[in-house]
Amino acid sequence: MADLLPLKSRILSYISGVEGEVSLHDIRRDLQQEYQNERQFNQRMISQHLSSLCAVGMIEVGRVAFGPKGELVINYQITGTGVDRLKYLDPAGGQKNDRSLK
Repeated sequence: MADLLPLKSRILSYISGVEGEVSLHDIRRDLQQEYQNERQFNQRMISQHLSSLCAVGMIEVGRVAFGPKGELVINYQITGTGVDRLKYLDPAGGQKNDRSLK
């Protein structure tokens, strides 16, 4: 099994590799393959990690809207502080994602 970053660190790394904003749904979809065997990989835990990263200034809330089912969709983007802290995760300063953007 490959070595995985802790989920919170990987979420920060993921957000850094996406141009623009990213939602909880995007994170679940795009990291599902990597973390499919992790019990912590669920909506509640990802939401807690996003809130925690916001609280310490690593990411910030971007666009907020209602989704097609009336649910609140919050989009996040990395901050300068978050980019600066990526150097502690991996030598490349974050992982780029092969996700086509909207």
